[in-house]
Amino acid sequence: DLEMAVRGIWALRTNGSLVYSRRFPTVEGRVKRRERKNYVAIPYDSMFLKAVESEILDHTSNYGPIVPCKAYRWILIVVRHGDLILVALPETGRDLSDPDIPLVISLLQEFISHLKHWAESEYEILAFDRLLSTAMPFGRCMGATLNQAKRSLRILENTDNESERPRHGWQW
Repeated sequence: DLEMAVRGIWALRTNGSLVYSRRFPTVEGRVKRRERKNYVAIPYDSMFLKAVESEILDHTSNYGPIVPCKAYRWILIVVRHGDLILVALPETGRDLSDPDIPLVISLLQEFISHLKHWAESEYEILAFDRLLSTAMPFGRCMGATLNQAKRSLRILENTDNESERPRHGWQW
C-alpha cells in the first residue's frame, strides 16, 4: 500500500536559513509507542538543523536523496532545487529498504519545484502548507500528485455543500 508517513518536513535555503517546518504529531505518537525506550524525539528546529546541516548541505550520498543522519541515527530524504532544500524524516527512520521511499522522494521533488516559486512570502508559505496537508493528510504520503492536491483544494474551496466535498483517504 502507498502509505508511507513522515515525522516532519523542513525547507531551508543553502545558506542554512529555515523557510518552512511541519511536524506530524500523529506519526510522532505512533513512533513513540512503537520505539518505547529507543524513541528519540525530533528536537527543536534550530537544534535539529544544526545537527543535520553539514550532512544536508555537504551531502554527496551514494544513496542519492537518502542521507544518513549520524547525530540521531536516522535516514533523511533530501531533495534540492536551486538554493532550496526540502528535508523529510520518514516514519521508518532507519530502514533504507522501505518500498515507499521512492514515493516520498517523487512527491518531494514535485513539491520543491513548486515551493521554489512560493518561498518568498508568509502567505505563499501558508498556501504551500495547505497544499502539503491535502497531499499528505496526517503526514501520510498517499500517492497523491501535486496536481491532484491542487484539484482537491480547488474543489474544497468552491464547494458549499459538505456532502459534495471529496473525502480524503483518512475519512473513509
